[in-house]
Amino acid sequence: MNKSNIKLLTTGVRLQIIVIQLILFLPFVAEQAASAENLDNRWKYFASNVAGCKFYYDSESVICLPNNVVKVWEKSLCPETTGYVVLEMTTLKEIDCNKRTYRQLQMEGTKKDGSGVFDFQPSGYGEIRPESLTETLYHTICKKNNHK
Repeated sequence: MNKSNIKLLTTGVRLQIIVIQLILFLPFVAEQAASAENLDNRWKYFASNVAGCKFYYDSESVICLPNNVVKVWEKSLCPETTGYVVLEMTTLKEIDCNKRTYRQLQMEGTKKDGSGVFDFQPSGYGEIRPESLTETLYHTICKKNNHK
């Protein structure tokens, strides 16, 4: 084998490695870009979890009710790498800023295959657990809207 054939062979191997890296890496980048693209400016980031899911609230749908109660839509977006069946979830929450409690009024989710999920019944009020995502939302919404 002469030097030019060896050079072509090593160049071909390098190209194969680059193509393999692109195949493995691009779906992750595309997924992250698609998730971020789908959210318009009304969705404000407020937290993430250890699995890489990101949580947003809809700043235009915040409704202030009497007695320092607030309704707000929350959206979670999870990368496929989590292994979760549901990658996108939208939840309508009602937060009582005085009592530090909340309940879920409506929930919609989308599975990996694009199908919808849930036959959801509204929950009763529960206490907001310290250091939870709901506590972060509580601080964000109640303080931002002077409900605390």
